[in-house]
Amino acid sequence: MGANLVSLLGQILVNNGKITQEQLEKALQEQEKTNKRLGEILKEYGLITDNDIADVLSKQFNLKKINLNDILIDKSVISAIKEETAREHLILPFSKTNEELHVAVADPTENLYLTDELRFKLNAKKVVIYIATPQEIIDAINSNFTIYNKLDEILKNLPQLETITEEHHEENEQQQLSQENDPPLIKLVNSIIENAIVSRASDIHIEPFE
Repeated sequence: MGANLVSLLGQILVNNGKITQEQLEKALQEQEKTNKRLGEILKEYGLITDNDIADVLSKQFNLKKINLNDILIDKSVISAIKEETAREHLILPFSKTNEELHVAVADPTENLYLTDELRFKLNAKKVVIYIATPQEIIDAINSNFTIYNKLDEILKNLPQLETITEEHHEENEQQQLSQENDPPLIKLVNSIIENAIVSRASDIHIEPFE
């Protein structure tokens, strides 16, 4: 990450009264030693929170904040980026509508070249950037990549699976009771998997909807 971009984020925080110039300079010195993200260092100092950074960046760049919780990203969209790249740069495409690609980032001052790469890969004419906290992006990466990895594994082994029979009903009922408190996204995925197994589907397609 270039020093000018790091300073840009830091100066934005200073200008918005979140930290002082002296605190920024101290954090930048620490960043040179550790190569940590500026925001991570400032959080370790107890000076700001992820939401502070998200609020400031949203205001500074006039970008909407996005809550990625319980969003199941279409596989064709999330497949445009490697999981390792998404984690390292805290960037995640989450929707494509018509010719617009919607991408969540933790810091819009970083890695703008990646949004261009995503736009090219997904044949989008426009990229709409949203702000999300680093943890929200990590959580969305964890849930969505895990889901599709599991679905791929299930579909690969689908010919070996038997259709659910009566002898499994009691066990399934017990499992359903234990899953009543699962988040909506997990419930949705469980339903998709069960339907795929019962119907012996050869593939699963998930499309975003309004």
